[in-house]
Amino acid sequence: MFPSSEVEQQPLLEKIIEKIKEMQPERIFIDGLTQLRILSTDDYRFRKNIQSLINLMADIEATPMLVSEVGSRPDDDLQFISDGIINLKKRGSERKISVAKIRGSGFKKRFTHLYFG
Repeated sequence: MFPSSEVEQQPLLEKIIEKIKEMQPERIFIDGLTQLRILSTDDYRFRKNIQSLINLMADIEATPMLVSEVGSRPDDDLQFISDGIINLKKRGSERKISVAKIRGSGFKKRFTHLYFG
């Protein structure tokens, strides 16, 4: 038996890369970085693979939007390599959105609260 990371991660990444090269899209939305992290053998390999994906998207001038769920493992490494970070939170019936980082943009030193119900 092989660990799922050895059997599933590379084929999945290869399929994603193949599809990106084939389609040459302007925008790419990947909902599942958490799943790719689980399939990775270690954090270094995960970061290397994600950075490769981001570099490929930059090469074809595609705008990436990558989704990561906050869980037991912090995603500081993803936040470091990202140009923008948008946090979504839900507590009871209250939902909040906050922009933690948008590289290359100005900002105001105040909070605006938006509530969606």
